[in-house]
Amino acid sequence: MGFFVDGKLATSLAPAERATLYIPPGPVVFGTAYVGRGLCDGTGGRRERDAVLVPDTKKAYRIFSDQDGNIDVLPTTL
Repeated sequence: MGFFVDGKLATSLAPAERATLYIPPGPVVFGTAYVGRGLCDGTGGRRERDAVLVPDTKKAYRIFSDQDGNIDVLPTTL
């Protein structure tokens, strides 16, 4: 899966992988989409969420897919 920040691919993740990104404070749009070849070639569209990052705080987001292959990115406390 690809993780996007303001429409640009920031990283690609395999299942169970984690990434730490350092993003400047302010408004931002996070997104996720399938990237690669074959069935997961990214043509299914991207799910995006907006957020406002506050200085000196940490935010965590989880990328997930359901049994139908729909993907999303949401805040998490884990």
